[in-house]
Amino acid sequence: MGWRVTRDDANKFRQGLWKDERTFERISDGCIFVKDCFTFEAAQREFNVLQLLRALNGEFICPEPLRVEASKLFIAAVDGMRLFEVLWCLDKLERQRRDGVAAAAKVTLLGRQRQRLARIQMALLEHRQYLATVPYPLEDKLETLLLLLTHVFGLSVSNGEREALREFGDYWMQSCSQIPFRDATPKNTFVVHPRLKASSRFTLSDMEAVGLLIDSEAPTIWNSVGLMDIDFTSVEHDTSLEDDPISLHFHELTYGSCPLEATSLLLVPSMARSDSYRTAATLVVRYLRFGGRKLAYKVINSQGFEIRFRFDDPLFYFKKLGPMVEDISPQFHADFAPLLNWIDRIGTTAATPTQADRELLQVDHFRKFFGHGADYWQECPVAYD
Repeated sequence: MGWRVTRDDANKFRQGLWKDERTFERISDGCIFVKDCFTFEAAQREFNVLQLLRALNGEFICPEPLRVEASKLFIAAVDGMRLFEVLWCLDKLERQRRDGVAAAAKVTLLGRQRQRLARIQMALLEHRQYLATVPYPLEDKLETLLLLLTHVFGLSVSNGEREALREFGDYWMQSCSQIPFRDATPKNTFVVHPRLKASSRFTLSDMEAVGLLIDSEAPTIWNSVGLMDIDFTSVEHDTSLEDDPISLHFHELTYGSCPLEATSLLLVPSMARSDSYRTAATLVVRYLRFGGRKLAYKVINSQGFEIRFRFDDPLFYFKKLGPMVEDISPQFHADFAPLLNWIDRIGTTAATPTQADRELLQVDHFRKFFGHGADYWQECPVAYD
């Protein structure tokens, strides 16, 4: 059966995966950033977290929170370039120059961000009881995503696969709800320097700016350039201790920046004992959310994908997941083989489209069914231009 996207598929995507509903604006000559958090409670929670983390151990970790009005959070604007784009530029520059300078800069930035994340996790864990967190709704999020992709790609799902997902959800609730979720992807950190500027649409000139920094500054610049963490919407959910380290070190752009070991993905050993089984479970959650959302965008909201995720390959996560899980925990891989097989079938099908399937990818079904234009606020929502 070929690929298909129905109005119901597009509606499920809008309700659970679409990220363009949230509004952002700059006011006061661009000095204040306004984020709509949808509810007063969510805005106040993020305000509280920003206050908590603003000056952590003498270092400014995040933007200054200013006030909350209804559902809107007002914070001091951050000017710079997202860590994601800076790392992407450094990778490209290293491939061009092959002198090790850009590669060393990337290692330095990720090392600094790892240290910052450790401090953030410690603070969030210490104040967890005041953040009104609830367990990450894993079964609902993953089941919705898996069933959506299964239907779009014309696949079926067995009772054994559904049961494996239910058992996985039970394990997650019992063993992995440990700490507020920071969402430490490189897209949620800014590198702050006068020569770096967030563009609403990343261009060659942005890469040239990173190249000029390498050419004009000593390599030690990357030890001192400003870093600023943004977007703490996710702290309402508790997740595993390994979730954020995986987001930082095993995003497609940062893959392999630390060993794939449970001990390497537990940033503060005093928090808990490392656990390979729990780490494997977290890989499943994070890689499905990383890859699954991007894949759903590509098939259902192609224009949004081309803007928001044009530097991302959704299939990277599907290809890597099974081998990584087996490597870190053979026992987990055996226990949840039906679930991993289900995920693999989705990835394999997405990687082998027919001509008719390719034609389906040319249609933005989201716009087709709901009439939305292509004026998405991403690629970078906090850009000034």
